[in-house]
This record gives sequence, structure tokens and C-alpha cells, in this order.
Amino acid sequence: MIGSAMTEDAQAVAVAVAVAVAAPAPVRPARGPGADEQGPVERYGLLAATALCGFALLSGWALGRLGVIGHATQIGFYAVAYLAGGAFAAPRALAALWRRAIDIDLLMVVAALGAAMIGYWSEGAILLFLFSLGNAL
Repeated sequence: MIGSAMTEDAQAVAVAVAVAVAAPAPVRPARGPGADEQGPVERYGLLAATALCGFALLSGWALGRLGVIGHATQIGFYAVAYLAGGAFAAPRALAALWRRAIDIDLLMVVAALGAAMIGYWSEGAILLFLFSLGNAL
């Protein structure tokens, strides 16, 4: 007989496994219609920020090359690109910094800020555009 050959510990394990297997899956409470759907900000926010970053970057570069805008206005376009391109990475970078961890978000934001500090605004904006594009895809 199986029951007599099993020790008490083995029987307890067998009962626990049988109960776990036979137990029904927990039921999640209903949260209303469409509760699992993402809102427009969660779904398209990063993509919209990436598009704005690219538009500001391209506008600042092209208008500056054509001589239509001055250097200060060109820097303004790049600043908009920085804000849009770093809008989703900067909070994650600050969270990583707070945890005293280094992650890719922190590295990209620091590199873009470093490029701005040495006067290479367009390169930092390109970096943030490509990084946000990669995250959006």
C-alpha cells in the first residue's frame, strides 16, 4: 500500500501538491469596460514626444543652416528637442540615480547633458531622439 509506505512528511507534501493543483485560479475583480486598455498618453505619449523631438531637432538644424534663425533661437529649438526626447528617460534616470544604480537611461541623459555643456547641442538632441525612438519602437 502506498499510504503505509509513505512517511508523514511525504504525505503532507503530496496533500499540499494535490490541493495546489486542484485549487481554482484566483478570480480578478472586474474593473469596468475597457479597464485593460491603455489611455492615449500611455499608448502614444513616447511616440508623440519622439516626433516632437525629431521635429524640433530638424527644424533647429535646418533653419540654422539656412540662416533664417540666430544661434540663440537654434539653441531654443534644441532645448525643446532635449525636453521632448528626455521626457520619458529623465524620470527613470533620476530614479536610477536615487537607487545608486547606473542604467542606460542615466547614461543617455548624462551624455546628452554633457554634449550641451560643451556646446554640442545638436549632437545631444540627436542622441536623445535616437534613444527615444528606440524606446518607442
